[in-house]
Amino acid sequence: MTGKPDLDGHGTTTTNDQKQRRLILHFDVNETLLIEDVAGGDSTEDCLNKILAKNAFIRGVLKDRNDESKKDEDKHPEMEMLWWDGTPVKRPTDVDNSSASPPSHSTTPPSAPQLHTAWEWPEGCIPYYRIYRGQRAKTFTLHDGAAYRPLYDKMCKSMQIKPSSSSSTSSMGTTIDDRLSKDGGKTYLLLPSFFECIYTIDKVLQREYSIVIRTFGHDLSHVANAIRAFAEGRHPDYPDFTNESLILDESNMYRGRWKDQDDLSSSKEEATYHLYEWNDDKVVAKNDDDILRIIENRPISGIQDDYQFWSKHECSPRVGKPVWVRGSSVVHQEKNDPIIVEDRSPHHIIFDDNIQNDPLDSIVAVRYQQSSPDHPSTFRSLSGNEIRNLHGKHLVRVPTFEPMLDKTWFLRKIACCELSVAEGELKSIS
Repeated sequence: MTGKPDLDGHGTTTTNDQKQRRLILHFDVNETLLIEDVAGGDSTEDCLNKILAKNAFIRGVLKDRNDESKKDEDKHPEMEMLWWDGTPVKRPTDVDNSSASPPSHSTTPPSAPQLHTAWEWPEGCIPYYRIYRGQRAKTFTLHDGAAYRPLYDKMCKSMQIKPSSSSSTSSMGTTIDDRLSKDGGKTYLLLPSFFECIYTIDKVLQREYSIVIRTFGHDLSHVANAIRAFAEGRHPDYPDFTNESLILDESNMYRGRWKDQDDLSSSKEEATYHLYEWNDDKVVAKNDDDILRIIENRPISGIQDDYQFWSKHECSPRVGKPVWVRGSSVVHQEKNDPIIVEDRSPHHIIFDDNIQNDPLDSIVAVRYQQSSPDHPSTFRSLSGNEIRNLHGKHLVRVPTFEPMLDKTWFLRKIACCELSVAEGELKSIS
């Protein structure tokens, strides 16, 4: 009986005769895989600062959040600001964001705690980014977040293409493919950990999987070109990897749109999600089952999700980027043997930096189907609180600096999700 390394990379094994569920891996683009937002007007530097600001928790400013006298969102509150552990935020007396420069290496940087990446928020705290969403967040490490500037520098370095990589002697050429870089071969366009994840699942673990690229923006074609270069063996870190089935183009790219309803204020009101051809108004899938037949049976797909509808409904999780979750599909007992729970359905996991531990404001909509062989049921939208309970099983909030600094981060999170789901199934029958 042979074994393969498990996804967690800690030496555990799974036997070949254990049937593993197909993985359907959804990846957000902006500030999850791509460290820039051209459509939103955010440079790479802006995005790096925002990533850190989203994971820096502060206390002591909440009572000023609704102060109507403060029209400028970047104006300091009058009261003292503390980091989540009580350390005072060392802030300059006068900051000009337009001319601010990085802290000098000759001076001792202010102290601050480690960034907080756990799902549960520290009591009485809120992410810095939720208070300062504007220019202060985009220049975070030049003022309040100066203590995190060394981490900012590490993030920049993690995206640099090493000279040995750019001079790779793969059969496809000796220079970096322009589709993989955004600046002529100096830095990668997409996080290296993303490609490491695909390579490991495909070639090392030999799992059945599908990749679904998700974005609210207009960058899907740009991302598709980079993935195509990787699939053609042009990535310098994986010169021997080729897989034509992973080529993403307009034939497997879609526009996802919620069907408008007159009233979504009632929790019983269900919006419906449709997929349209990339360059046409032709509907290719108009219900959950149709959509799943597409994305679960293709190695890769891309979806531009419905930002306008989500924004119109105040960023409600019910109408964000949909991901699909099924209940256990087979439950049986043989004589005196223990009950066996077999979920043969694909396991959907979505990675997004904007998943929030907030029942009223998050980016993922979960379409849930609880069924049995005798009583199949339709999908329904989960509430915000129900969605929060699926974090670590089907939803993973991405503190993007972590997968930037750890190429195995996505792989380890997939392993954790599979373990959490398996433990949940055992608890359901205990």
